[in-house]
Amino acid sequence: MNREILFRGKTDDEWVYGDLGRLKNAITITKRNFIYPYIVMPETVGQFTGLTDKNDAKIFEGDILKFRSGIYSVEWDNEHSKFLQRDGQFVAFVECENEEQAQELFDNKEYFMNTIGSQKAEVCDNEEIEFISMPLCGKKPVFETWGSGGKMYMIKCKNPDCPVPEKGYPTGRIPEQVADVWNRRAENAV
Repeated sequence: MNREILFRGKTDDEWVYGDLGRLKNAITITKRNFIYPYIVMPETVGQFTGLTDKNDAKIFEGDILKFRSGIYSVEWDNEHSKFLQRDGQFVAFVECENEEQAQELFDNKEYFMNTIGSQKAEVCDNEEIEFISMPLCGKKPVFETWGSGGKMYMIKCKNPDCPVPEKGYPTGRIPEQVADVWNRRAENAV
């Protein structure tokens, strides 16, 4: 097997790279050649895709990527066992040579929001969308669109104390697909 198996996750103040694990109810990353694991925030965990950007930086699940065609984030697709852009198109190896890794959404959400349009949010009123309750606090999230013309979906928890208060999704998918991705993540986080 030639592919490097590597995960990353964020502690309160730093990114940690290494092997994924679980310690009781906590998700951990253990650095290579270290004994002690770091407890990381579950929503920040991502697997290395095996690809690098034009600057040779490793691309991980959850990274925000800037292409000529727009800004996307990388997600794992179980159905096809491949990493893909959030708009549903597979990330092709040829495209990855020219892409730029944008600043991490987890580190600087304002930067990401400013690159895709205004920060005005509108609550999506599609009543057919059903969300699973937040895995850590049990509340139902709300669904908003951001940017001029709805360039991003934001799923936010109504509970201000929730440890996973919101998750952004660049549009390109229809709202039902975004809800499906959220629900799968919520089910897996329990």
